[in-house]
Amino acid sequence: MNQNSTSRDDRFCGRRSNKGVSPIIATILLVAITVVIAAVLYVIVSGYLHQSINPPITIGWEPVQAQGHAGSEFWYNTSVASVAPSNLHWIDISAISLKTSTGGPYQGGIINITVYSVSGGTLSYVQSTGWSFSGGASSQTLMKGGDSFSVETRLSLAGGTVVFSPDSSFSGTAVIDIPT
Repeated sequence: MNQNSTSRDDRFCGRRSNKGVSPIIATILLVAITVVIAAVLYVIVSGYLHQSINPPITIGWEPVQAQGHAGSEFWYNTSVASVAPSNLHWIDISAISLKTSTGGPYQGGIINITVYSVSGGTLSYVQSTGWSFSGGASSQTLMKGGDSFSVETRLSLAGGTVVFSPDSSFSGTAVIDIPT
C-alpha cells in the first residue's frame, strides 16, 4: 500500500484539520466583546439620564444697583430677568457664596440676604456653613422674572460676585456680578 494514497484518502473521507480556535479562547473572546458593548451602552445611556435628571440652572439678572447707606453698610439690589428651568424654586438654591474682586471668599460680615417674590411675600436666607433658605412666604415659591434679590454687607462687594448653587435636583451655578 502506498503511503501517499492513504493520506490522500484521509483528506477526502471527511476528516477535518484541528487548526481552529479552542472553545476556551472563543468563550473568553465572546465575554470580552459583550463586556465592551455593555460598557459603551452604559456610558451613552447614563449621559442622557444625567442630563434629564439634573438640568442646569440658568438665571438672568438685571443690572445690580449698589447703594451705600448707614455708614458702613452696603446694599446690592437686583431682579431676576429670566429663569430656566421653569420649575426652579427659591428653596432649590442650597448655597449662596459671596466672592471678593480677587475671587476669594468674602469675609466682611454679611447682615442679610432677602428675596421679594412677585408671587407675594418675602423669603430669607440664613448663614450657617454657607447661605441656605430659611423660609418666608412659601418653601414652594417658584423663582420668577421680576423677583427682587437684596444683599446687605458690612464691607463693599464692588467687583465681586454672588454665586448661587442649587441642590442635587439641578446642576451648575448662577452668578451675579457686582459692579466696581
